[in-house]
Amino acid sequence: MEFGEAVLRFLELTGPVKRDEIADKPEVFASELKSLLGDGAKIILERIVKNLYSTLNLEYEETARKSFPESIRDALKKYREKTE
Repeated sequence: MEFGEAVLRFLELTGPVKRDEIADKPEVFASELKSLLGDGAKIILERIVKNLYSTLNLEYEETARKSFPESIRDALKKYREKTE
């Protein structure tokens, strides 16, 4: 099992957000990850955002340092606009 998978499983077992709810509750997910990993969560949250943008075939703007929830919502909005 990879580290990311282990963290997700742990958060699902101990926290209020499930894997399929992360897009709907990014604030809760970010908060739980920060509680678990402290400052190290910043790196992981940024990596998640970059991977999401890449997976959705969107351009990630690194200069626009947004919060994790803002970045997730922005990616979903851009993806929906792109696929309409």
